Amino acid sequence: MIPYENYNDFSNVRDVVKDCFPDANEAQLQTILREVVFAPDDYEIDYNGQKLNRKETAKKISEHICNNFALNDLKAEYDDLLECSASIIKHTNDGYISEEDAKEREDFLNKINKREFELYLALGVLHSGYVEGENSLKNELIFRIRRLREMNDLIRKYSRGEKGLEVGRAEYERALPIYKKLKSLKGLGYGYNLSRKERINLGIDHDEDEDLEEDFAFSDWIKRLMLLQLRRMEKINNMTNTNSIRDFCQRDEKLGYASTILDDVNNKISELRGTIQKRRFDSGRFSMLEEAYETNGRNFF
Repeated sequence: MIPYENYNDFSNVRDVVKDCFPDANEAQLQTILREVVFAPDDYEIDYNGQKLNRKETAKKISEHICNNFALNDLKAEYDDLLECSASIIKHTNDGYISEEDAKEREDFLNKINKREFELYLALGVLHSGYVEGENSLKNELIFRIRRLREMNDLIRKYSRGEKGLEVGRAEYERALPIYKKLKSLKGLGYGYNLSRKERINLGIDHDEDEDLEEDFAFSDWIKRLMLLQLRRMEKINNMTNTNSIRDFCQRDEKLGYASTILDDVNNKISELRGTIQKRRFDSGRFSMLEEAYETNGRNFF
């Protein structure tokens, strides 16, 4: 499976383009995303009457990704990762998992999942040649991605997220060495890590992850990522278009026949209700019409 194929938040990809082109609407963002990845280098992107060079636009977006996602205080981020991990191991193994303990764990896992995705995106950009990246930066990104994956595994293996759960002595004793290891790592400073043997024994080793190897198809991954993002944006746009019945009704109400539109929708729903057992029943369209009527009908009757 391609990394992060099921990741449910591609909004940061869209936001990067939005940061680079703050005046772009959703349709323009889709166009820029699509053509930056799939168009030839000499292609010109039409944006608000301007002709943007595809290669220069790709470089601008790629540099923004690397600068915003990769270059920050490495030591502070690493210290925070260790401190938060140790805190969660402690609080979820001290006898009782409170609502606050469960939320702390969930929020942290969401945070490091998102951060890992950001760093991997920057790594993919560097490997794909959209910007010229130093090997030292690539190595740094790989180091940090592996540490995030290790902490993710560690939290999931050695803590529980069910609020109100009583945690027994055996789980406490199993988690105590993990807590001590994390505290000792923080004391050693940035760049130190558990030995490979320790990581393997704990079941959290990521030294041989194929998607972090030099020959991984990062260019294909970037294209796949952008396709997923474009489909996501298209789906949002389609949902917005579906909800546009409200705009039609508000406009046509002034002309005195808004109720006719809603009557037509209601009649169609009734027709579909009568054919629910028939083979050609379109459940998706039925749900859309029913939702639109329920949402907008109350405004006019």
